[in-house]
Amino acid sequence: AAANKEIGVISNNIANASTNGFKRSSAQFQDIYGIAGEKRAAAQVGMGTIFESSRRNHAQGAFKSSGSELDLAVAGEGMFIVAPPNAGNELRFTRDGSMRLDENGFIVNTEGHFLIGLDGDPLRLPLRRNPNVDAGIEAEELLTSVTVGIDGQIMATYAGAMTRGNATVVNQGRIALARFQNEADLTSKGNGQFIMNAKTGLPAIGAASQGNYGDVLSGNLEVSNVKINDELTSMIRAQQAYSASSRMLQADSDIIKRFL
Repeated sequence: AAANKEIGVISNNIANASTNGFKRSSAQFQDIYGIAGEKRAAAQVGMGTIFESSRRNHAQGAFKSSGSELDLAVAGEGMFIVAPPNAGNELRFTRDGSMRLDENGFIVNTEGHFLIGLDGDPLRLPLRRNPNVDAGIEAEELLTSVTVGIDGQIMATYAGAMTRGNATVVNQGRIALARFQNEADLTSKGNGQFIMNAKTGLPAIGAASQGNYGDVLSGNLEVSNVKINDELTSMIRAQQAYSASSRMLQADSDIIKRFL
């Protein structure tokens, strides 16, 4: 059973090897001991192992360039904070920075969850703005480009008929990052997203490039920290252990049948 559990953990790692921000897990086991008979009083006899839990490794993965300004990665400590729509006050934490603009100008991930800024609100870049309402429709400016600094500061560039080549650059907020003392105990919600619990406590919220928080790398994505060669080696070892256990059980069953 223990080997079978390990095979399941390894299979999940391999299946998510190409998932952005995915963190590999390893199976944790503990020994089982029994008490020997009267002839060996107080002696402990090993009776195998049982699966205890799977533990995540939050080591940073490699970065890959995407070319999109809203694809983000954190170099160092910190996780992005996203909020699912219509989920009350629930916040999720992730290293997957695959972001885009929705039809309302909010920065969202691939699941439509809002990216949270340092002020605690969803970050929004209006697709159009009218800085001078009295000037009418001709003064309307459209969003033409977005830049994200290593400190998580988002700058939006707007241009229109009235700008005459002089684009307007507007500060649209700063990305918030979260840190936990015990990241490994975060509760997984799938797709590289996690929620806090009693073991992790509340997160420390801060800005990129300050204190112990990492830098935000625009135009990059963090890939999973799964190393396929290592996982395949572990899979072979676990399958051999499972096969050996099966043969031992079969041999024990055959011996018992002979005495019946």
